[in-house]
Amino acid sequence: MKKTILVFLSLFLAISLFGIVSYDLQKVIIVPEEPQGGLEVSIWLDRDIGSLYYSGEEVKTYFKVNKDAYVAIYDITPNGEIQLIFPNGFDRNNFLKAGVTYTLPTENANTRYRLQLTSETGGGKEIFQIVASTKPLGFLDALMAKAEAGDIFPKASSKAEDFVVSKVIPVIDKQEYAVSTTWFYLDIMPSTGRARITTTPSGATIYIDGKMVGTSPLSMDLDDGNHIVTAYKSGFRSETRQFSVVSGRTVDVQLDLKKFVSEYQLSIVTNPSDAVVYIDGSLIGRTPLNVTLEEGTKNLSVSKSGYVTYTETLVLNRNISKSITLTPIVQNYQLSVITSPSGADVYVDNAYIGRTPLNVTLEAGTKNLRIERSGYETYSESFVLDRSISKSITLSPLVREYRLSVTSSPSNALVYINGSYQGRTPLNLNLREGTYTVRVTANGYDDFSTSVSLDRDRQVSATLYAKKARLTVETEPTNASVFVDNVYVGRSPLSIDVDAGRHIIRVEKSGYITDSKEVNLAAGTSSSTKIILVEERPVARITISSDPSNARIFINGRDYGRTNRVVELDPGYYEVVLVLDGYRVSVTYRYFGKGDHNLSFNLSRID
Repeated sequence: MKKTILVFLSLFLAISLFGIVSYDLQKVIIVPEEPQGGLEVSIWLDRDIGSLYYSGEEVKTYFKVNKDAYVAIYDITPNGEIQLIFPNGFDRNNFLKAGVTYTLPTENANTRYRLQLTSETGGGKEIFQIVASTKPLGFLDALMAKAEAGDIFPKASSKAEDFVVSKVIPVIDKQEYAVSTTWFYLDIMPSTGRARITTTPSGATIYIDGKMVGTSPLSMDLDDGNHIVTAYKSGFRSETRQFSVVSGRTVDVQLDLKKFVSEYQLSIVTNPSDAVVYIDGSLIGRTPLNVTLEEGTKNLSVSKSGYVTYTETLVLNRNISKSITLTPIVQNYQLSVITSPSGADVYVDNAYIGRTPLNVTLEAGTKNLRIERSGYETYSESFVLDRSISKSITLSPLVREYRLSVTSSPSNALVYINGSYQGRTPLNLNLREGTYTVRVTANGYDDFSTSVSLDRDRQVSATLYAKKARLTVETEPTNASVFVDNVYVGRSPLSIDVDAGRHIIRVEKSGYITDSKEVNLAAGTSSSTKIILVEERPVARITISSDPSNARIFINGRDYGRTNRVVELDPGYYEVVLVLDGYRVSVTYRYFGKGDHNLSFNLSRID
């Protein structure tokens, strides 16, 4: 059976005057930015909030959570000390089940105990603050070490302000948590005043000194002194304010809640930079800049000395980046243009300005001038307008263009127009009207050249002929029949033009062995070859002539026909007799060796 122990909570006051506390209420009472909405915790006593207890009386404490959570309850004493109420040396399990109402001691306590109040120096306001979290509360570690060592309800080593700010808040801010408070008075009931709490808009949930007390508007009696009020309303920013209650008086506390407004980033760069930026007439800074603004319609103005002020109305409903090129404030100058002939259309930067002659005022800067007139070439130029300028322009008559098509056989030949290379066949060119020299050339072929009068579309078809090679053929002996590729071309010695490439030269001569030779001729070159014939047998070739001719020839008594002719004989001695009617017989006897011989007779008439 568990033993019941009467526990006295000694509550010491720093000074005896009621209502004067030695801590900053705003640093001690934990006020969340807004209710967490998930985890909720509540604490209450066996008497109404703000009730009076006397020393020796027992105070019963009740608490619960809406989700399973870890809980800590500590007393904030009037002199600014922190005393741990739960968990404690008897009641160490601070993990609570959702929806269960707990009281001290809990069912898990290893010793039954009661909380009986006592004070040694007078009375004052005692605040019980409860903290709940879904994760263990690390700020309890040092206190529970004291409790386990025998200090059942240990006090924190630091004052309330430091304990809450340095120990409690850094732990719970990193996890889901909920807080609440309740308070009572010990031995002395304070004098009270009335607080009338209103909000704009109304219907806000009101917390006073960390305890939810209702919705606005509301009125409540509070002890004389400082208090903290916090108002929460969905869609609005929470508002916390400290106020003072004076005994016997009513204080009006008005809280103006501001709607949650989304904020977005506006980034602005300009060319040039260091421009001054105004939003809705307020100076924001100089470019480049990044600024966070509330959503909504904004009037943007960007200005810089020497440049035109840039203005724009924009809707800031997302993060926006703007790159703005400022326009220089420029000087204006006059441009005067006359043309020969006049009546030409003038364009500046592709914008039509008028007809010549004209005078026009333009902003300074680089300009692209274009002048057009039917029947004339378009005139164009770029110039810098940095002073007033006059231009006198003579337009050139328009020259028509026609198409010249050049083909060749074979194709892929080089084409030159007036000596300038234009491309390879087949080729299409657009040329101005006029006369052109067209030359078509290909390696290994004779050039093709013609003159074309381009007064309409023309076509040139060039048939290229392969270049010839010059071949000279000599033989020994001469007067041999020469054949090229089996075609008779004449007697040696001779020179002929033949196609480039390989050829077979054949040489024939009576009494000699026929001989052949292959040559490889390059186009446009000259080559010579000599063929020495070999006799079939020794032959004496005798050319026999007479004056007059047509005399009959007898050699060693054999008739060889009539003069003039060539007789071939074996080398040796021969008697040659010529007989012609009306003329004396002519006789000679001689040796004829190998080779050619000439034998000539002058016949004498018979008287």
